[in-house]
Amino acid sequence: MRFAKPKSKVRNLPRRTWLNVGFATTIDCAILIAAQELGLFRKHGLDVRLSREVGWATIREKLLHEELDAAAAHASMLFSIYCGLGVVRRPYLTGMLLGFNGSAITLSNKLWDLGVRDAASLGRVVRERNAA
Repeated sequence: MRFAKPKSKVRNLPRRTWLNVGFATTIDCAILIAAQELGLFRKHGLDVRLSREVGWATIREKLLHEELDAAAAHASMLFSIYCGLGVVRRPYLTGMLLGFNGSAITLSNKLWDLGVRDAASLGRVVRERNAA
């Protein structure tokens, strides 16, 4: 006897042109913030709205309730959601890893001297240099 694969349900969701991406304020979020400030998302046709969350539990809940389209989160969190460990089981896809155990983006003293203090000022310096 064979079992048929269940057909996936196609939901008629309103079409959006942006993605809500959540993050907790850890060093791993630096990659998302830098990409936003440097215009990398827009360069590749994405309108990303970053959402700073207070912690991992908030990210988990917002993923479960589909308030976030994506998140910079621990793989273990997504695995536990996928398996239904302590929460309603939901399918999730992990597409990439952003950071590895304390990896960091480190800036030089030269950038500090140019006024770089955060992602926005780094983006400004890069744009000014590219315009010159």
